[in-house]
Amino acid sequence: MGTTFARIFEQTEQGEFVGLGVELVRTIARQQGLSIKFGIYPWARAQDMVANGGADVLVGPYKTPAREQRFLFADQPFYQDNMVFYKLAGSKAGWDGSYESLKGKRLVAVLGWAYGQPFDQERVNLGVTNAHTVESGLSMLLNDRMDFFVANERNTTAGMAALGKQENFAVVAPIIGTEVGYFAFTKDADHETLRQAFNAGMSKLIASGEYAVMARRYSISMPVVSTGKSAAPKPVAVK
Repeated sequence: MGTTFARIFEQTEQGEFVGLGVELVRTIARQQGLSIKFGIYPWARAQDMVANGGADVLVGPYKTPAREQRFLFADQPFYQDNMVFYKLAGSKAGWDGSYESLKGKRLVAVLGWAYGQPFDQERVNLGVTNAHTVESGLSMLLNDRMDFFVANERNTTAGMAALGKQENFAVVAPIIGTEVGYFAFTKDADHETLRQAFNAGMSKLIASGEYAVMARRYSISMPVVSTGKSAAPKPVAVK
């Protein structure tokens, strides 16, 4: 279960589920003898469905203390994102890496997303406006209603392409930070067995090099991961 995450969990116009998360689930399911069914919902609803036992696996959440209270997380993350500010191309708006420099700036972020502990702690103090989607956040920036849009590069690249406005936006340096995404499971004893099956399947894919091949195919940045037995493969640099 999940929402639309570019190159991680998506559905084509023909109804086919695609992305690195989808391919990993299918491969692990074959390895571990599991049956699978996919579904895409708004992010808040997808989280609630897994947290309440209406679905078993949540694809792609970043780990936060609040989410650890709701879900069991896989041992290994399977992708990494840069979290960044976007501005209109030509705008002189900037930040110096300190949240003090953002005071008075108009910021919009995606509702329900986690951005890392430092930003999330400052979010209320900064008076961040919520958008329901990446595209709506970018549109608010495009219409000069905001100074910065806050998101990860992977989803925002897809959002800008969907709007056909890539040349209208620019990334603001420095980056906010990096976050890694996981598979997460309903938090009960029955799903601990499922979590361990995913852990075993993921470890096999890492050790064999198949996971690295998949990540490259989807142009996904790999986090530093390990099988617990050998050195971790080096992260893939993706432009």
